[in-house]
Amino acid sequence: LKKKKKSAKNVRVPSLYFPIGLKRCDAHLWVNALMQFLLFIPTTREIFSYVPKSLQSLSEFSDLYFQDLEANQIVSRAVGGQVADALLGKFPHLLKVRDLVVNLDEVIQCIWKSAASSRWQRLSWQILWDSEWPFETLIEAKKEHSFEWFVSLQGIYNAEARKHPELLFKGGSLRRQYVFKDACVCLELDAFLEIRPDGERQGVYFTYLKTREGWVQCADERITILQRSHSLEMALQRGILFHYRRVPFGRCLIQSKA
Repeated sequence: LKKKKKSAKNVRVPSLYFPIGLKRCDAHLWVNALMQFLLFIPTTREIFSYVPKSLQSLSEFSDLYFQDLEANQIVSRAVGGQVADALLGKFPHLLKVRDLVVNLDEVIQCIWKSAASSRWQRLSWQILWDSEWPFETLIEAKKEHSFEWFVSLQGIYNAEARKHPELLFKGGSLRRQYVFKDACVCLELDAFLEIRPDGERQGVYFTYLKTREGWVQCADERITILQRSHSLEMALQRGILFHYRRVPFGRCLIQSKA
């Protein structure tokens, strides 16, 4: 219990967090990218403590990951395959057998809804976005009450859309920061997940996190610090999951003018 509390406390400070690598899972190429994304976000890290016994591999993965992180390991001993097997065993509908594509948005929803505490049932900060519609039209109603956004691009899970990847992301990338001066609200991108269609049915997954060292790319065992800010632009255009957190309004105004 002491280790759990210590890890949970540390992860609540994103500015002090720096990820470590995960062993590649060839059977489930998506799982490491998803776990890097979820473990970076304090809300979802806390939810792992409430999942049922059938999904205990989530909390075990998380605990082992943070033990290795605190021990300054380069690659964690946590095994993503066990998490994927538990999730797909409990929620077999998540795996589309014909396309071998796992809907990561549905995976996250299943994790939230399976948590024992009813406090996680209301997903008021979730935004499902179809890139054919302007993103700004979806966030206007949420701007005053949101402390964080979880944004999911839905087009990637459409089998017909995947046949034309050049059209899949035609809506363009999201901005890294949204400032609403009228409501004194500022939300800033701090994590997102990219999928690169490469001819394979599963694609290649990468996670990007904003850490104390700047933006980093997580690709299984490899953690790479991005030296140039514009390195994110292409990845953002292929992003499918995004997380925004609320930051001090004054700091947002200074950054937006820069």
